[in-house]
Amino acid sequence: SANKWADTTVDAFLAARSVSPKIRKANAETIYKVIFESALNSLDKYSRYASAADARDSRAWREGYGGIGITIRSEKGQTKVVSVMPSTPAEKAGVKADDTIVGIDGKVTKGWTLQQIVRHLRGPRGSWVRLTLARDARRSPVRVRVERRFIIPNTVNYRRDGRIGYIAINRFSMGTARRVALAVRRARAEIGPRLRGLIIDLRNNPGGLLDQ
Repeated sequence: SANKWADTTVDAFLAARSVSPKIRKANAETIYKVIFESALNSLDKYSRYASAADARDSRAWREGYGGIGITIRSEKGQTKVVSVMPSTPAEKAGVKADDTIVGIDGKVTKGWTLQQIVRHLRGPRGSWVRLTLARDARRSPVRVRVERRFIIPNTVNYRRDGRIGYIAINRFSMGTARRVALAVRRARAEIGPRLRGLIIDLRNNPGGLLDQ
């Protein structure tokens, strides 16, 4: 039974920890990862263990989070702003695409991982974060103070391709269905009766909320 397998696994782990310094020093998350990934290895390719950090990140993507509304990437050891979502605190504070984040709350971010940057940018709604930005057009850094708000990541991108509307859905999160409806309406308004059809692109979409 499942309970017996669980008991056996715990007994095996406790026995191993009693004789192995390496296992004794390992944190709980590492142990969970090893055990669950081994247990799920023989199942289908969609069964996987999500760590506590992965689960938090997935939940934020699905249901929204307290943040400022930017997309970032790591580029040659620097953290670049890829895009700024419209009508978000970051846009209102003057953050721009291609800005480089060089400081957060007075701390220099050189050497920080992308995950560390994200962790410092996110926080409770209504709290504030101070950013120091390097901008190509200016020699001196730009300093902005941004209030965190509830952010639902954009999962739908629309563009017109001649007489066809192209809609890419990168995952199913809160508001995805509403954004698709808006994209369809936009395609009909832009192209009118000449609209030949829609392409719905779901490539690399990992899924998400079933009701969406």
